[in-house]
Amino acid sequence: MTMRVSAIVLLAGLLTGLLAGTTFAQALPAQQSAPDPFDGLRPIGTMSELMVHLIYPTSNAVFYILTRTPTTDAEWGVLEGQTLMLAESANLLMMPSRARGREQWIADALLLLNVGEAALSAAQDRDVPALEALNGPLYESCVTCHQHFRSGYPRRR
Repeated sequence: MTMRVSAIVLLAGLLTGLLAGTTFAQALPAQQSAPDPFDGLRPIGTMSELMVHLIYPTSNAVFYILTRTPTTDAEWGVLEGQTLMLAESANLLMMPSRARGREQWIADALLLLNVGEAALSAAQDRDVPALEALNGPLYESCVTCHQHFRSGYPRRR
């Protein structure tokens, strides 16, 4: 078939489909859609479990760096793991099922991600002053998120 004949056949098919009530997109050959990269991602823990078992203990490793300063290679390895988990916990917070497209939620989680990433770098460098300097930004990331999403925060006793 020549190109001109092919074009005429395609046009005739489209016109026939349009006359039959088919939309232009339906008349075109079906294209394979790309798989959704978030298919299969599902949260396992609750928000409370993430906080209690991941975020609190790993953030405490940064908050208490001056009183719990690693002294051995093994202890520095543990601290690196804790700061890695702290940074990665921000990614868990940004999973679509948790963030639900909320811009503020993502912005707050990014604060934690940035601090966690800096803490990991400082732990890898064994830089205690840099870790100590992250106390303020880490505290701010926690407070900011809690003010936006934890009802009744701060609680008065």
